[in-house]
Amino acid sequence: MKKIAELHIGGNMPKYNISGSPTLFLNYTESPTLKNKQNYPEVGVYQGFCYYCGGRFVMTRAWSFFSEETVVCPCCGKKNKHNEIMYSRDNQGILPYMIRINIIEFKGKIELRLNYSGVMLGENIFENFKPLGKVAEKYIFNIADSTVVWQRIVGEEKLEYEIGYFNEDFERLQNKTALCFLQYDHKIKNGDSFTGLLKKLRETINRQAVQAGLQKKSLFINGKRKTRLLTSVLNIAHRVRFWDGENIPALGNDIKEFLLEKKITKKVLDMSIVEFWQSQGYSYQEALCKIYNLPNIKSVRKELQIVNLHNLSLAFRLQEKNIDTALQIYNYFKYIDMREQLKPYYERNTEKDKEEAVKIYNTFKKLYPKITFNQIAEKYKYYEDCLHLLKQMDKVTRQLFESNKIAVSKLHDWLSVKIAGQEDREMYFDVPEHILKRLDMQLNHYNLQPIIKSSQLVQAAQSLKNCAAGYKHRINSKLQLVVITDDSGKMRALLEIRDDCIYQAKVFDNKCVKTKKEINDLIIEFSEKAKLKIKTNDIDISKIMDNVA
Repeated sequence: MKKIAELHIGGNMPKYNISGSPTLFLNYTESPTLKNKQNYPEVGVYQGFCYYCGGRFVMTRAWSFFSEETVVCPCCGKKNKHNEIMYSRDNQGILPYMIRINIIEFKGKIELRLNYSGVMLGENIFENFKPLGKVAEKYIFNIADSTVVWQRIVGEEKLEYEIGYFNEDFERLQNKTALCFLQYDHKIKNGDSFTGLLKKLRETINRQAVQAGLQKKSLFINGKRKTRLLTSVLNIAHRVRFWDGENIPALGNDIKEFLLEKKITKKVLDMSIVEFWQSQGYSYQEALCKIYNLPNIKSVRKELQIVNLHNLSLAFRLQEKNIDTALQIYNYFKYIDMREQLKPYYERNTEKDKEEAVKIYNTFKKLYPKITFNQIAEKYKYYEDCLHLLKQMDKVTRQLFESNKIAVSKLHDWLSVKIAGQEDREMYFDVPEHILKRLDMQLNHYNLQPIIKSSQLVQAAQSLKNCAAGYKHRINSKLQLVVITDDSGKMRALLEIRDDCIYQAKVFDNKCVKTKKEINDLIIEFSEKAKLKIKTNDIDISKIMDNVA
């Protein structure tokens, strides 16, 4: 046994600037007991314990941890800020105020040990508050058998998890390990810095790996100060378990975004499956190719990072088994991801866009065998609209389409006309009355009216030479079309509105309304009066921006 590194944080004196001791401990609780007993609102409450004076208190909403505002103890008036405050979203979280961290080396394994005193505020701080004088944690890195175990012992209670799977580790250990509460710039009383501690941990693990016949690897990831300590350790754990794998930089960049993104896009791999294939003699990369049904070739292997796996598997989900085309689609997915990163989470539609891109290619490759994905990408909106129109074909239209060789350049217009005349029966759309009233108005010698029946769609498709007919089964409380006519009754433009946002604004032949200044300015005025957001480049909003400036 050999001690490799050691550091101390905190002390019995509650002074952060001297020993790094936090002076205020907070948690958030939604305890029904607390809310009913104290008559607090349904959103829950913040509970606090002042280490400086020993006071306990409750706040409804006066502070946000992540904005790093100062919190004043209502019991003694002490101002607490930044790392003086320790916070847990779990009312059972143990918040450390005095901690010793060691790296101990054994033959074939390394232990990262954390011994600390802390407090648990509980779901009701006045009834469940617990000072805990002895808490022990271990991260056990076993190089010999490629396993990593986390343990925590509090009195007679022991928690233990197999870790190194990164997709489960953070969620399992959040608010359970002391590393979750220590930020990277936390003041250290004495001993190694966090940078030095992690460096020695990486070096020790690499030294034992080389002794075991493995190749030395870079185990370093950067990250944000609030999560860097924990995510660095979790990344090291992942590499010990999967030595020929990769670092997970996403863990250190933004753990909250990473976790949310993996839930939305299903990007994260079940690492136990990788372990199974490795036990069958496959390398890490060979296992990934096997699991995701990917060709084991150089151009694919260089993209085999965890965050790319979902995109790769989707891109290779083609009816036509063409590697070059699959890689073109994969690169298009990168563009979609980059574009969507600029939007808030709730506005992202990444997965739907990707799946539709594959569907568009598979559909048109079958209809027009010589078409390439690059051709589709250059006029993506055109092919997207055509796909929607193809879905609307009835039996007669389908027979006509199959018997006539329609050039792809003329497909949109042909489908628009044929679908518009498919049914003589009038169809009224299910749009709530309050939406119709809000969208119906007259401005500057123009009439703006929501389309309420199928015959209006036929008229719009024919008059404006667009794909309005394809919206017949799409108009509802979430999506509406608004037609703009002048005083003579001539249709001048068509708007697509989704969830109170203008997503398309076209004049004749699907041209953007910004080519017609008068119509463009009219729509801006309409959006303001109807309380609609503009989310399309079809409209020139520079006038609005100039006014704001």
